[in-house]
Amino acid sequence: MEYIYTWVKNIIIFLILVNILSNLVQSANYKKYTKIFTGMVLIIIVIAPISKILNLGNKLDFNFNSELVKLDTRLSDIDFGDIENKKNELILNEYKDEITNQIKDFALKEGLNVKSVDLKINEETSDNNYGKIENINIILTKNLSDSQIKVEKVKKINIKDKTSKNNNLNESISEINIKKALSDFYNISTNNINISTQE
Repeated sequence: MEYIYTWVKNIIIFLILVNILSNLVQSANYKKYTKIFTGMVLIIIVIAPISKILNLGNKLDFNFNSELVKLDTRLSDIDFGDIENKKNELILNEYKDEITNQIKDFALKEGLNVKSVDLKINEETSDNNYGKIENINIILTKNLSDSQIKVEKVKKINIKDKTSKNNNLNESISEINIKKALSDFYNISTNNINISTQE
């Protein structure tokens, strides 16, 4: 009997507090939210003794814990190694793109365009040299704008012509400059940087 008395007393005290709260909140915008909240709390207060009598608290705890166990088993089924591999692959792709853009900038400084870049990077995550550039293969093209292209009259070509050697020497100087810049910037041997120029 005393249990019912305390239950009714709790409901009455709650209703008095709800009345005080509704008088304090004058704005119509907030009243609908307070009514929803206080209504939910009232339902919980009314149902609490019934759940104790029917022993629903233990059943709810059991159901809640069983759902937690099911969730844990679903999470353990996820292959976190696969997620880690995908993350590393995305990072490496972004890294390669950034290096390619930097190589294009180096080539533009020498007046050349980059046709393609092939990078070999240490992709072994357990290695101390993970992410280190091992080899760079670059194919360059001359950076000629329309105003720079001049068509000359065809001349007889002599095999011992010194001008053709000078053209090759100029291209070699550009390649050497790019190799040296890349070698210094990426801390890689010039032997591991291969550059070829196409017309």
